[in-house]
Amino acid sequence: MEIRIKAEGSFPWQVRVLIPREELQGAILSFPHFDALNRGTGVVRYRGQKVRRKTWEEVSKYKVFLEEHLRFHGLIGPDGKPRRRFIALGARNLGNNLGYLAFLKGKGLFYLEDEPKLGISSYTCFFWGPNGFGIGDFSVDFKEGRISRQGETEGYDFVVSGLPLVKGGEPVDIQGEEFLRKCTDVRHIFYFTLQEEEELFQGYPNEMGGFLGRLLGLFVKGHTRAWYVHSGVGITEGGDLLILQAPGTLEEVAGLAKGEGARDFIVLDNGGSCFLYAPLNPDSTTFLNQSPKWRRPTVALLAFLLQGELPSNHDGYIAGGEKRYAGDRG
Repeated sequence: MEIRIKAEGSFPWQVRVLIPREELQGAILSFPHFDALNRGTGVVRYRGQKVRRKTWEEVSKYKVFLEEHLRFHGLIGPDGKPRRRFIALGARNLGNNLGYLAFLKGKGLFYLEDEPKLGISSYTCFFWGPNGFGIGDFSVDFKEGRISRQGETEGYDFVVSGLPLVKGGEPVDIQGEEFLRKCTDVRHIFYFTLQEEEELFQGYPNEMGGFLGRLLGLFVKGHTRAWYVHSGVGITEGGDLLILQAPGTLEEVAGLAKGEGARDFIVLDNGGSCFLYAPLNPDSTTFLNQSPKWRRPTVALLAFLLQGELPSNHDGYIAGGEKRYAGDRG
């Protein structure tokens, strides 16, 4: 495994982790309140500030501290010390925002109540199961509660969708209709005043045509673009796992992911909830990266389990990994 960290001045760090396929032993989608949030509203960002605040407070009841996720799955002990090698990142769009769904073996399909209204033809997802892992397009039957890839509905431990930035080795057109249907938290594309955002979402999600037209119009007008930290996972041409967290516009992060060798790459988290967490040494775990004003509780996270034992010394960075710094860490 190779870890590369780049920091310049006071900017958020850019972190890239490349994990060879053979080093991966397992993966976990931790989603403790799957049932309580399933078919719920999520955070409703499109019906005014009062509704947004009320639904945000409701979803916040089901956000769990990072350490609780890790203890529940046996990755750290009651004392906080790591029990094995792993690396974890947030999947916080899940359960919060429309455009994101998941499947958990033994639980079924998760989506928010307005999701079918978006008219998304397929969801780009990271999947893990006995037959392997990867990123692919899944179709969803909301009435039957089924998710399938190339007609296959079995053989998945979990499936989690993300916002696709790279597909087939090329950046996705973020002005494409299918992409804009999925990018429901449009703050990650443009900067808005509250009034501008409310005007954009008039009739949403029941009148998707009008919403998409207004959103495309902002590109034409050269509306001010948003700059956020984005976090996600990708698959390289060789089938290895890429984890990337970086600040910038969506196009800039897509370019970075492609430059790091991603054949496919999806975003799972944005803004102040992004983090990357792993064992530092036998006695503690630490953040490889953490967004400014990081929000500690999270609805869901992904953890990748790595081959090998924790080292017996205290010289490791991420137990067994290689670190490289570039730029000014100050």
